[in-house]
Amino acid sequence: MRPDNPDAAVRRGAARIAEVRLEKGITQDSMAEALGCATKNYQRIEYGQNVTVRMPARIANVLGVTVTKLVPPPEAPHHRPLNGRLRRLTAKRSAETA
Repeated sequence: MRPDNPDAAVRRGAARIAEVRLEKGITQDSMAEALGCATKNYQRIEYGQNVTVRMPARIANVLGVTVTKLVPPPEAPHHRPLNGRLRRLTAKRSAETA
């Protein structure tokens, strides 16, 4: 197994957090409230910024999943198409709320 690029790992984790949140129909505002932070701070997490070591565990608890579900290893078959799936989920949520 090759070493993982830390920036790539953070990007995968951030995209996966957003994907799981959307799958569960949870808004960024609701996540921020559940985590006790400002919405802007939560949005930074989904953009791969401002992530502490403890935050993935707190997010996983709110979403009812494990940390490993949020931060897949580099070999995970689903890590590459996350951006496409995230766009489809976002469009689906937007259509459902319209």
